[in-house]
Amino acid sequence: MASIDGVWNVVIRTPMGPQEFVLNLKSDGDSFSGDASGELGSAPIDGGKVDGDTATWSMKLSKPMPMTLKVRVTVSEYEVEGVVDAGMMGVMPLSGARQD
Repeated sequence: MASIDGVWNVVIRTPMGPQEFVLNLKSDGDSFSGDASGELGSAPIDGGKVDGDTATWSMKLSKPMPMTLKVRVTVSEYEVEGVVDAGMMGVMPLSGARQD
């Protein structure tokens, strides 16, 4: 099981083009907290859970319109790969790498 702890550079491939975020995450048992920041602003991580190599969380954005993103990724030692469910905006791929 890879750790979710650390700083991650991630990209969500959206209909508006790629959106880059920096995730700052800290685990506590099978849960984690942190925040995401990028061009669309910053948001706290809500409901972060880890089950094996799968991590899930949500975050509320206010730009370009108010929405809640539900994220599910597979975590390896240096990479994350998964999807973001943005409700009416659809499901979008997410990929990223841990900062050194």
